[in-house]
Amino acid sequence: MNTFSNRKNISLFLVLLTVITTLNGVCMGLASYFDKTVSIFGFIQMMIPATVTFLVFLILSDKSIPFPKYVCRAVFLTDIFAIIWAVLEGLFLSPSLSESGDFIILILGTASLYLAIFFESADARERYGFSCKNSLQNIKHIFGYVFLFIVLYTAFSFIQVLFEYFGGNHSILMAFVEEYSHFPPELFFILFFFAIVSLPYFGEEYGWRGFLQPWLQKRFGMQKGIILTGVVWGIWHLPMFFDAYQFSFRFSVLIPVLIGKIAFCISIGIFIGYVYLKTKNIWLCVIIHYLNNGMNQLIDPSTGESSLNFLLEIAVLIFAALLVYAPFIHSKVFRDKEIIDDFILPRKPSISQQQESDHQESK
Repeated sequence: MNTFSNRKNISLFLVLLTVITTLNGVCMGLASYFDKTVSIFGFIQMMIPATVTFLVFLILSDKSIPFPKYVCRAVFLTDIFAIIWAVLEGLFLSPSLSESGDFIILILGTASLYLAIFFESADARERYGFSCKNSLQNIKHIFGYVFLFIVLYTAFSFIQVLFEYFGGNHSILMAFVEEYSHFPPELFFILFFFAIVSLPYFGEEYGWRGFLQPWLQKRFGMQKGIILTGVVWGIWHLPMFFDAYQFSFRFSVLIPVLIGKIAFCISIGIFIGYVYLKTKNIWLCVIIHYLNNGMNQLIDPSTGESSLNFLLEIAVLIFAALLVYAPFIHSKVFRDKEIIDDFILPRKPSISQQQESDHQESK
């Protein structure tokens, strides 16, 4: 079914990912150094995994297989507009105008993705993992996994709060309770905006879960493959750290932060990968990724300076992530080696879709 080799497509994906991410990181760092707006570079960064995935498909996949030309065009055009906007931000625009433009590009890009998926053939949607038909038929499973993630995220946050509390910050426990007392309306607020801002989260998840995870699992095994996916995902954040620290290469800060990010990406990547293997639906992974980022912004019980020193704070984060998310690697789904071929994109069409395709060709 898949006409390009395992090793070749992984290598090409990683090379393109490294080159494009590095270029974006250099631009982000320079913009930060010269006190220019850098928010659009974060959007571009999140789009890179999907962009690289489509480039690999264009270069290596079988040209006889229906290609998602509309989705590719939507992603590439959004990338181009974002790059043009980044240049305009750096040269001419005020910060307030820049933020408005970023949001407009985000909304228009998301809308163009939905339209592109709508116009794709049913065969292309199925083969390249855009269809959400199976999840719509099992709506209870969607709510179940979303609810499970919310519980896990709460546990992850509560563990860190407890360490802060016993470290001397006694006010943080009540602040945590106060934050979660407002959580139901805030959750509705987060989910409401998902439909119009989902593109960058799709950009990441389509690359990590939709493409890289299955190929690494096929090459290295189910458990090693999911761990390696998390390692790549964690290291890929490196340019954002350079921006955060104003291009000052303080390795005493950078290295622990990078280790913490890699450990967190491995841990939560295990859970998201577990959901993907259980549901075979990339959109549920996109929702969970979006919820993680949204809850991280809205549920923040911190009160002033942390009671923990910097290294201990990183260690607590790693401990909490490993404790809450990593145990899913022992799930049965990570021991079933036979299922992974069903996740390799482009997929084999279902029998009904194959019959429909044959019928259309006969016409």
